[in-house]
Amino acid sequence: MRLTDEQLSSQNAIGDLTFRGSAHWTAVIFFSGMSILHTCIAVGAFWHGRWEGYMSAMFAIVFTIVAAVSYWWRFEVAVQADRRVVVTRVGPRVLGLGQEISFAAVRSIRLTFLNPPERPLWRVEIVCDAGDVECPVTSVPREQALVLAMTIGAPLVKVSADRIVNDISNRG
Repeated sequence: MRLTDEQLSSQNAIGDLTFRGSAHWTAVIFFSGMSILHTCIAVGAFWHGRWEGYMSAMFAIVFTIVAAVSYWWRFEVAVQADRRVVVTRVGPRVLGLGQEISFAAVRSIRLTFLNPPERPLWRVEIVCDAGDVECPVTSVPREQALVLAMTIGAPLVKVSADRIVNDISNRG
């Protein structure tokens, strides 16, 4: 059930929501380690007067730049209720590339739950006409999906390995 503009305006308005992904720590640690390794090789080569130190110094600089880019590169999903759009952005905050999706194009919010023995896996997606937008991971995915569904006014669909339950947002 989609909420009309009158119903949305009569409810307590939820402010803008922004979900930001964290840095890709595996890439940051790997490229930082490669940078440190090549810095050590370059220092040793320069100490002994070998020209190979220049190549290792170049690799160290490149790996440092890649580690910094991996640290600053983010994915974010912002729900702007006053403009009635969902904004997705990839990249640094200021220079990120993004797109806007209107609330009318959102078909549902999908909450996917897989329960492996080690730890549960959750995924929250905004299902749109143009494709699905995966939201960054939070510590409270069920609440995240519910707030998204209430803010956008779209149905909430829960998908698990055992069953599919539609429209759990309409339960009382």
